[in-house]
Amino acid sequence: MSGHRKAERIERAVYEDIAAATPDLRPDIRFIPYLQVHKYEGLLFSDSDAFAQALGERNLARQLGKIRDAFSTPEDINDDPNNWRRFC
Repeated sequence: MSGHRKAERIERAVYEDIAAATPDLRPDIRFIPYLQVHKYEGLLFSDSDAFAQALGERNLARQLGKIRDAFSTPEDINDDPNNWRRFC
């Protein structure tokens, strides 16, 4: 399941729980759950050249780009602890 799909499911579940627990507070107009899907890895893998330069290892740019290109989104890179190992 994609990171976006997971976030949508969690947001919906949180909303339903809050709405059921506090109907008098009008969560339908006052509460919009939001989960940030892309985090640190989104920043790191948005520019492989800059990431490699920041690491002081310019020669890694190609490998980092290869890792990024193997996934639909940066969030999917760390979705499984074994994902990145296949590139090392």
